[in-house]
Parts: sequence; C-alpha cells; structure tokens
Amino acid sequence: MIPASSGGVTFCFAEDSTPELITAIPELADLKDAVGREEKRDENELYKLLIQKMPIDNDGHLVFELDEVEQIHNGVAAMLQDLDTVDVLTTFGDTTLENLQDSSAASQSNNRLEKYTKNAWEALGTSELLFNPENSMSLGYVIKRLESTMRQYLNMYDTWIRYLINTRFSRTGLVFDFEILPTTVFNIKEY
Repeated sequence: MIPASSGGVTFCFAEDSTPELITAIPELADLKDAVGREEKRDENELYKLLIQKMPIDNDGHLVFELDEVEQIHNGVAAMLQDLDTVDVLTTFGDTTLENLQDSSAASQSNNRLEKYTKNAWEALGTSELLFNPENSMSLGYVIKRLESTMRQYLNMYDTWIRYLINTRFSRTGLVFDFEILPTTVFNIKEY
C-alpha cells in the first residue's frame, strides 16, 4: 500500500502494482465476442428457407405464366408472413424446406465457447474449477481457497486501518490495534 499526499491509499496485490485480473481483459473481450457470434448462429439455426420450385413440362416450358408464379409466391409469402424465421424463395421445380445452418452446429457452438472460456481462465492464471465447481467436493475446496485469498486482502486493509487510527488518535503509551475477523457465512460456527 502506498499512501498518497492527499490522504488516499493504493492497495497493491502484485509487486509491480498491476491490477490482479487485468491480464484476462483481452480474453474476456474475445469471450464476449464469441458469445455474440454464437447467439447469431443460434438465431440462424432457427431460420428456414422455403424453396418453391415451379413445375416445368416435358418440353421445358413453364406450366404457370409468370404472373401466376408471382401470385403463388405472394400467396405463400403472405401465409408465412407472421413467421419471422421463414423466408420464401420461388423458383422452378420441386418444393423443399431448407435449414440455413447444419444441425450439428449446436454441439460445435458449445465446443467453441468452451475454448474461449478456457482461454479466459488461463489468462487469469487459475482453473475454472476453483471458482465454478462442478460437484460438492470441489465446492468445499473453492470456499477455502476464496477465504484464503480474501484473508490476504483483509490483512492489507487491517494494516492500513491500524496505521490510520494510530497516526490520528494514538497518544504516548497508548496504541490501538485493529483486526477484521476471518468470519464468513461458511465458518461462523467455528468462531
């Protein structure tokens, strides 16, 4: 901690005064972008394209006149106008309903997001399991680890508050002590 002339203070958790989680900012930005792309892919997966192929006779001539084709197209488009995930394309031949995205994209989407999430945790220099446990056994470890990390921070605050109280209020033969107790909702019964 470095007291400033104006009475402010800085708590440094690293030797070079670098903010502790700053290394993860580029990876978190990449993760945010990836989530946006995956949301767009999810929307595209719902999107369908109805392709109407107008029939052609054996001689290669149109069965319907072009104004009739336009009326058929407009009729189908009007029928589907309330469905914002379906568009109509009219051409000559058979009718099919097409997805704009392969159905396997959903599982690939999850894998892509896992990659970006893993990169963000690695940039923080820790494992995701320490903060997002997957089972009850790891949850206990996570709680202990977080209590330990917070204790280090609280020790710095203890020192600063003790210094502040003693510089303002101590007298000859009188020194104040200050401590933030290590009590949490998880260990309150122990204290």
